[in-house]
Amino acid sequence: MQEIVKTLLYASTIRSYINVEAIFADETDTYLTPSEPKLGEKITLRLRTARNNVSGVFIHFVQDGLDKTRARSNFPKPCR
Repeated sequence: MQEIVKTLLYASTIRSYINVEAIFADETDTYLTPSEPKLGEKITLRLRTARNNVSGVFIHFVQDGLDKTRARSNFPKPCR
């Protein structure tokens, strides 16, 4: 069996599990930069998760009654 077929078969049959209790962020400068953003300013939001437990992040928020869901995965090397 070709390697790609094996990989696809594995990916379609595994059961994903996210350790929700291991997800953490707060408003300190460790997780939010800048820690006091001005209106319209771009921010960096960091989330702490269990090792190898998350492959992407979706940010969902509502502003003025409108859904402003954003999706982006940008995983630099973990901070130590």
